[in-house]
Amino acid sequence: RAVATARTDPPSAADVDGPSPPLRLDLCTPYFNPSPDLVDTLRDVLVTGHDVNLLTADPSSHGFRSGHWAKGWVPHLYMARLEQTRQALRAAGDGDGGRGTP
Repeated sequence: RAVATARTDPPSAADVDGPSPPLRLDLCTPYFNPSPDLVDTLRDVLVTGHDVNLLTADPSSHGFRSGHWAKGWVPHLYMARLEQTRQALRAAGDGDGGRGTP
């Protein structure tokens, strides 16, 4: 579950003079299977004008790649989940909040 922290120090001159430049959130994981809460948090980050970069392992790098039966599908399932999340986040970055509204 994603946790947001509140800033407790007084505002800096940059805060008083105007908005801060966009921030970039980098998320790196070999097995991408985010919870709905994390996807919502990433969507919120994008909607507020910041960047999100997802870095995951290539399916061929997983030990599951040479697996038989169901084990062989694991890399494909992770890639499908990544694509679903990517589409939702891209929609959020395009201005509809990632909820697919026209």
